[in-house]
Amino acid sequence: MSLADPFQWQYICITVRTGDSSMARTKNEVLTIRITAEVKALLKLAAERERRSAASMIEVLVLDYANVHGLAVPEPDPGRKGAGK
Repeated sequence: MSLADPFQWQYICITVRTGDSSMARTKNEVLTIRITAEVKALLKLAAERERRSAASMIEVLVLDYANVHGLAVPEPDPGRKGAGK
């Protein structure tokens, strides 16, 4: 399978959690990504192994990556117009 072949790509739409990690987070953001059928199959296998949905598995993977690499979302400036959006 060639990654350049557009017919081999799949779409996944997931909802991700936002907000403070110290409290329950409301899932109110949608993320649509294009991936290959191979990556989609691996995601499904990983999610099944962890007894999670694909969206939950992606969330765990991103949060683990952020933790390992010291990434954090900056706090919005409360004085800035449109902060928190």
